[in-house]
Formats: sequence, structure tokens, C-alpha cells
Amino acid sequence: MESKHTPEVVCLLSGGAAGALAPRLAIPFQLQDNLVLEGLYRIGQSL
Repeated sequence: MESKHTPEVVCLLSGGAAGALAPRLAIPFQLQDNLVLEGLYRIGQSL
């Protein structure tokens, strides 16, 4: 079953192999350095 309203989905790439994987993807993506550290920082700010 196909949805009439498909949200835009973007793959987030992070880590050591992100640069090697990026050119091989056929889907939209964003390179995001330090994704885990940024998430931990935001969690820490909310405490």
C-alpha cells in the first residue's frame, strides 16, 4: 500500500566510513560530523 503523503526522508551519515559510503548512495543523504557527540551535548543541556 502506498501512502499519498510521503514525508521527505534523508539518511544521516556519520563516522569514519561516511565519506567512502556517500558516493555509493542513490538516496538523499547528509554528512553529519560528530553526530553522537552533538546528541550527547543536547541531552546534557536538557538535564
